[in-house]
Amino acid sequence: MKKTIIIPLAIFSTCALFALEVMPNSLIAQQPKTTYEENLGASDSEQKQITTKADLNQFISILQAAYKLGDKSKAYLLGGVYAQEHKLQDGIIPPNIPLALQYFTEALNNGYGLSAWNIAIIKYLPENDYFNALEILKKGLSAKYTDQNAKITLALTYGTIVLDKLSENQRAIREARDIIYPYAIGNNLASLDYVLANLLNLNNETDEANKFLNSACNNPQAPASIVNACMGGSEIVTSDSTGKIIQRDLSTCGQQQ
Repeated sequence: MKKTIIIPLAIFSTCALFALEVMPNSLIAQQPKTTYEENLGASDSEQKQITTKADLNQFISILQAAYKLGDKSKAYLLGGVYAQEHKLQDGIIPPNIPLALQYFTEALNNGYGLSAWNIAIIKYLPENDYFNALEILKKGLSAKYTDQNAKITLALTYGTIVLDKLSENQRAIREARDIIYPYAIGNNLASLDYVLANLLNLNNETDEANKFLNSACNNPQAPASIVNACMGGSEIVTSDSTGKIIQRDLSTCGQQQ
């Protein structure tokens, strides 16, 4: 008989790493680049690298001009520019967090949901304002221009915040479980499975937690942090009697309140 997995609470402190480790390509692609190619339409041979303060200022001016002409997506890029430090040949430009938040907020209000992730990370989490972090992530999930990969990032971050900071709040646990569940079913991501397994376990859904934990631990693409956690679980079931890895399926998850 397959053993029931009891997921140790000690694992929770590592969960926040997983949301960052599986940052989707769409998120990376939308981060500000150090070239002008997307904004100038230059070919590879014509790309101008940002190496000086003048280059950076010109890049910002291009983004701002496009934004003022109606390309609201540029607010996200401007937020990214101001959110990070720039080490250039002629000096270092420090982050401008208030201005970054201004642009990220404008981008979110215009439907670019991934901005919610940045707002949560640079504003609410440093202030230990976890409930507002969750609310802004939910706003991002429902925004007009939020693709599937961005939604996965937002949902996974939502779950890790609950596990790390609100693991004794049953309402928050159930909401996080319900948010992550459809993405875990529809995607083969160990991080989603692992975080969901912990949420299910906290909600006393041990059979369902067992499915997702084994799916996470048997995923060949699992990040090192999950692999290390799984290696400490002697009750992890790697396969059934035929050698086939345990499969996930739709269940009554989300119906227990």
